[in-house]
Amino acid sequence: MMHVADIPNSSEVRMPRGRIDVTLNRTFPIAILQLVLVGWLPGIHAQTPKYAFEIKNEVPLKPVLSGQFHITVDLGELPSGVKGIAHLRLLNQNDMEFPVKEMTVGCRCSSAELSVDEIKRYSSAVLDVIIETPLTSRKTETSISVMIKSKVDASRDITLVLRYQLAGLMCFVDDMVVRELKSGAEHYEFTIPFLLTKPRVATDVELKFTPDPIGVVAGLTEVDGQTVVKIVVDPVTIPDEGLTLTLRAKLLNSTLSDERTISDQVLVSLAHYRDIEISPRTLRFRRVDDRLTASCILRDNTSGGEQPVDDKLPSIEAMRGSQKLLVQCDKLGKGIFRVYVSLKVSSLTPEMLDNSECRVHWHILTSSKAFELESVSLLDVDPVLCAEAQEQ
Repeated sequence: MMHVADIPNSSEVRMPRGRIDVTLNRTFPIAILQLVLVGWLPGIHAQTPKYAFEIKNEVPLKPVLSGQFHITVDLGELPSGVKGIAHLRLLNQNDMEFPVKEMTVGCRCSSAELSVDEIKRYSSAVLDVIIETPLTSRKTETSISVMIKSKVDASRDITLVLRYQLAGLMCFVDDMVVRELKSGAEHYEFTIPFLLTKPRVATDVELKFTPDPIGVVAGLTEVDGQTVVKIVVDPVTIPDEGLTLTLRAKLLNSTLSDERTISDQVLVSLAHYRDIEISPRTLRFRRVDDRLTASCILRDNTSGGEQPVDDKLPSIEAMRGSQKLLVQCDKLGKGIFRVYVSLKVSSLTPEMLDNSECRVHWHILTSSKAFELESVSLLDVDPVLCAEAQEQ
C-alpha cells in the first residue's frame, strides 16, 4: 500500500481490535463498571466522528492533449477550519498499468494513501486524501495537488488537482487599506472587500476597531450582491499626522468543537489629503564637511500630479528659526521633487542647538498657489559641533 504518512493527532486514540475476555468472579461487577466508565462497551459511549466531512468520487484516468495524465477534480463546497476525507476511485480504462514509485502532496495540510502499489489496466484503485481546510483564507477557492510518480517514465505520472470552495468563510481580502481624506468634507466613506460565504450571514459577524476611535464607524453591507465593509469617517476627528487602526472581524456563536475563535483583521490607515506634502515631516540635519544638510520629498498634488506646461520648479524658501537655509530642488517625476536644505556650521550659535525649539518653516510657491508648511528639525549634535558653536 502506497501512502504519504500523516502525523497522528495526539487527541486520537486507536483501541486494539480483538476480543475482550472477562473472567466471571467476584470482581466482575467492578470490571463491568470500569469498562463502562472508560467507554469500551459498544453503544455505551458515543464516539466523536473522526472527520467533519466525507466525499466519494470517481476519477477516470484520461490523458490530456499533451498525453500527460493531469486531472482536475472538483470537490464542491467544503466547510472551513475542519478535517475531512475524500475517497477518490481512480478508474484506469487504459491498456497499460500505472506502477507507483512514490506519491507526494503539495500541501502540509493534507495527506494521501493509495490502496495498491500498481493500478492495473482496466481496473481501479482508491486514493484517500485527508484534507484540513483553512480556517481563514484570502480567497474562496482552494486547491491541493497530489502527484503519483510512475516507476516506468514521466508519461505515466498522474497529477491530480483537487479544487474546492470554502463554505462558512469569514475574512478580509487585504492585509492593509490606506485612504486619504479630502479636506472640507463633512464625512468620508469608502468600502473594503470582505469574504463571507454561506451559511454565514452579516449578523454573524462583529466588527470592532482597536483602539476605539472617535468619528470612525464600520459595518457590513452588500454592494452588487457582494458583501463589503463600509467605513464612515468624520475627517475633523482624524489627527493631522493621520491615524492607523486595526479593524477586527469576529464570528459570533462559533460551533467549532475545539472552541477556536474564527476572526481576522485588517490595518486601516487614514491620512489627510493635502495639496502640497513634505515627507518625512521630521528633518534630520547631518554634518557634511562644513555644512549641516537634510533632505525631504516634496509632492505637488495641485494639478493631479501633473507638471505645469512650462515645467518650472516650485519656488521654495526655508527658515530654521531665524536663520535662512540654502535650498536646492531636483525633479524626480511628475509633481515630485527632492529638496535639500543646509546651513553652515560656522553660522551655528548655542541657542540653535536646541532641538526642542527650532522648526523649519517653508514658503512654497507653485504655478497655481502659495503654501506655508512647517517641519520638525533635529540636529545630530556631537561634542565637536557644540564646541564650534560655543566659539561663534
